[in-house]
Amino acid sequence: MGLKGNRLLFCCILLLSIGLPADGSMSKIRLVGGKDLFEGRLEILHDGVWGTVCDDGWDVMDAEVVCRQLGFSGVDIDADLATVSRGSGPIWLDDMNCKGNELDLTHCQFPGWGVHNCQHSEDVRVRCIQEVTEKVFQDASWAGRLGALFESGSDCDVGISVMEDGRHVDPICAHRLILHQHPNIRDSQRPLSISTTSNCSQHARAFVRYFYTGEVTFNLSSYICILKMASDWGLKDFQNETTNIVLSMLAQDNTFQATLSVYEYALSPFDEALMGILLHYLAWNFESLVSTPTWTDLPLSAVKELLTRSDLVVDTETVVLQSLEKWATAQGMTAVPQELLQLIRFPVIPAKDLSLLTDPQYQPGRCEGFQFQAMPYPSQSSNFTKSNSSRPRMYTTIPWSYNINQVHLEYLWNQSSPGQGRIIKTFDFQTPVHNSAPFTYSKANWKLSLNLTDDRCRDDPLTPADLNLVLNLTMRDVNSRDQLHRCIRFSNSLIAQCDGRSVVRIDDLVEEAEGRFVYQPGQAGVIFPCKSNKYSYRVVIGSECIP
Repeated sequence: MGLKGNRLLFCCILLLSIGLPADGSMSKIRLVGGKDLFEGRLEILHDGVWGTVCDDGWDVMDAEVVCRQLGFSGVDIDADLATVSRGSGPIWLDDMNCKGNELDLTHCQFPGWGVHNCQHSEDVRVRCIQEVTEKVFQDASWAGRLGALFESGSDCDVGISVMEDGRHVDPICAHRLILHQHPNIRDSQRPLSISTTSNCSQHARAFVRYFYTGEVTFNLSSYICILKMASDWGLKDFQNETTNIVLSMLAQDNTFQATLSVYEYALSPFDEALMGILLHYLAWNFESLVSTPTWTDLPLSAVKELLTRSDLVVDTETVVLQSLEKWATAQGMTAVPQELLQLIRFPVIPAKDLSLLTDPQYQPGRCEGFQFQAMPYPSQSSNFTKSNSSRPRMYTTIPWSYNINQVHLEYLWNQSSPGQGRIIKTFDFQTPVHNSAPFTYSKANWKLSLNLTDDRCRDDPLTPADLNLVLNLTMRDVNSRDQLHRCIRFSNSLIAQCDGRSVVRIDDLVEEAEGRFVYQPGQAGVIFPCKSNKYSYRVVIGSECIP
C-alpha cells in the first residue's frame, strides 16, 4: 500500500464543526474614527442601523473576537486610543462575555440588543494587528546567518541613502556582495537609494533585509510602502512574488480600506496584473463593499470599472443602482453621472422595481427595461443582445441561486468515508427560464447532485477541491424546451465564500452535454486564500437571450 493508502487507512473521523449559523451569515461590524484601518470605535449593524458597544466588562477576549471577525490576526493591547472619537445613536451591546474563540461577536453572551446603562463616553475602542510573512529562501540556516550579518552592521561597504519626505536620514549599512546577487541591482548603474515618506521610512530596513534573508514581513500598512520601494528598484520578480500576499490580505480586510490603498498604488504606474486581482475581489464582494464607508471613497474610475463587469456578485441589479445613488450623493452630486448610469442593466431590473423609478434621470433606462421585459423574443434579439445591457450579473436572489449550506456539507461529511463508496445528495430547485414576458409561465427545473471526492482524508478540512457537483436541467413541457433551445443560454457558476463572509473563488459550471453542467475545480482563474478552510457555497443560474 502506498503513502496515500496508508494516509487514508489511519485517518480518523472528524466531525465538521463550523460555528456559524446554518445560512452562513455573520454580523457586520466596523472600526470608525481611528487614524488608520487598524483602529477605531467599534460599531455593529442591527436592524439596518449602526450603533456602538459599551465597554462595561470589556476585556482582551472580546477584542480578540472583534479583530478576528474583521480579518486581523490579533489585538494590540497596548494601543493608546484616546484620540478615537465617541459615537452617537444607539448603543446596541453591553456586558459582552466572549471566550475568545468565537467567530462572530454576536456569538458571545450579552444581555440583549439595546440593553445597557451606558453613555457614549464608554464606547468600546479597539486596535487590531495583522502580519503576513512570505518566505522565499528555504535554507533557514543561511537566512539566519545573513540576517545576523545585516543586523550587526559590521564590515559594510555600501551605504544606502534614505530620503524621507525630501530630507536625508540615517543611511542603511549593507554589503555589496550580498546585494549584487540580485541581477537587477548588479546590472544597475545608479547608486542605491530609497526615497520614501515619513509613514514608510520605518520599513526601509525590512526591505533591504529581504536581500539577506529572502524573508519579509508585510502587514496591511507596510505592504504598499515596501512594494513602492521594490518598484523604484525595478524588482519585478519581487513584485510578482508578493501577489500571493495580496490575495491573502484582501480576503482578511473586511473594511476594504487596504484594498483601496492597493488600488491607488496600482494606478501609478499602472499594474495590470495587480489591478485585475483587485477588481476581481471588489466585484465578487460587491455587496459587502457597498455597506462600508470605503465604497463612497472609491474614485469614479474604480466604480466605472466595477459596473462594466458581469462577475459582480449582488442580490439584484436594483442593489447596484441603489449603491450608485449612494456613491453619487456622497460625492455631492445631484444626479448619477451619465457615464455610470448607462452601465446599469435596466433590462434585468425586476419589473416591480422598475415601476418605482420615478426620477426623470431614470426614464430612458426604465423604458428600456419595460420594453425588454414585454416584447417578444425576435425584437429583443435585435435591440438588446448586441450590448451587455440584458446580460445578467451573478444575482444571488431567490430564485436565481441555490445555497449549499453547512447542513448539506455536514451530512455528506458524516455519512461518507473512504472505501465505502460515495454518498450522493440531490437537491431540486426551480428558476424562471428567463425574466422577460415570453417566458412568464416557463420554468426551468434543476437537479443538483453533490458528493465528495474519494481521495480526501477525514482529518482534512473540506475544501472546494473535495466537491463533486453536477447540475442537470430538465423541462417539463415541450413548449418550454422549444423556446429554451431556440433563444436562451444558461451560464451557471459556483460561488465559494470563506467564513460566510468573503467570496474567495468563483468557478464556471461547464456544460459538458446539453443541459448537464459540471463543476471542475481546476478551472478557476483567481483564487483567494481561506485561512480557516471553512467554506459555504451558492449555485447561481444566469439566463440570457442569444441572437
